[in-house]
Amino acid sequence: MIARRPGRFLLAFVGLSTLCQGLTPEQWRQDLQTLATRLPESNPNFFVHVSRSEFNASVDRLDAEIADLNDSQITTRMAQIVALGADGHTSLKLTQPAAKFHAFPLTLFWFQEGIYTTGVATSAALPALGKRLVRIENTPVAEAAALVSSAISHDTDQWVRFTAPTYLVLPEVLASVGVISDANLAHFTFDNGDGTELTLELTPITLGSTTAFKAPHPAFPNQPLYQRNSNFYYWAQYLPESSALYINYNKCAVDPTLPFDTFVAGVLDLIDTKPVLRIIFDLRNNEGGNTAVITPLLNGLQVRRQRGIFAPGVAAVAIIGRETFSSGVLNA
Repeated sequence: MIARRPGRFLLAFVGLSTLCQGLTPEQWRQDLQTLATRLPESNPNFFVHVSRSEFNASVDRLDAEIADLNDSQITTRMAQIVALGADGHTSLKLTQPAAKFHAFPLTLFWFQEGIYTTGVATSAALPALGKRLVRIENTPVAEAAALVSSAISHDTDQWVRFTAPTYLVLPEVLASVGVISDANLAHFTFDNGDGTELTLELTPITLGSTTAFKAPHPAFPNQPLYQRNSNFYYWAQYLPESSALYINYNKCAVDPTLPFDTFVAGVLDLIDTKPVLRIIFDLRNNEGGNTAVITPLLNGLQVRRQRGIFAPGVAAVAIIGRETFSSGVLNA
């Protein structure tokens, strides 16, 4: 039996680590052949959703076109080949630093009503804050999202809705899939909400640059709980108005600044000393890790249940979202 440890299985190739130096077409072909050979070996279930002949044809097409493509186009095409397996655990992430990609100064989120700007990194992009994206250059946003999604390894549509907004601001990806013609500049058009449109000409910045302006602004006192303390792997708060214990579990890993046993002791102390009618586990931001980390907390809750410490009718609720993945799903 072949088994894989839960957690994201990322692929990295020589080309991604040496993009800044530039590779010859022959070196890229060597990387491509490594991918074509090692990918099926690493994931024995890769051909569940794509045929081996279709996979081989995609590899052959890229091999024949490498001499006419730039580094970012080749890297994007490799990500599209990896994504053929439709496995979220087997991916070539184009946001990893080794790819040397850039970003337009927008943070986007895919709501039910459309894709909106929830943050910007430059003053030039500030007019877009809070507005719905309509198109990029001449491509409607729905079509653009479908094009960039071809490079996203996923087994659920929710993962696409989480990841596609990030890829929609990567100039190298947009250029590779034909949404824009110039990776150094693009026009983004937004709905003003009053029947008019706003078009901004934007230039890329370093990927991962700090978002200068966000919606809602941090100054608002009622920032949602799940948006607080995002740098913590886990944290908890007792909500006296509803006699609820809120546990935010952002990452299935041990926080180096707070041992999990110490965290568990604090949570169980709250349960032992406060009236708790509801326990809320929030895993909306949890992309996985080690499934077993949370076990001591679940065991502690089970012991208190057996001892009758919880009042009759106490409810346990798990909240998930499109970002919940892998061990995060298992823990939920």
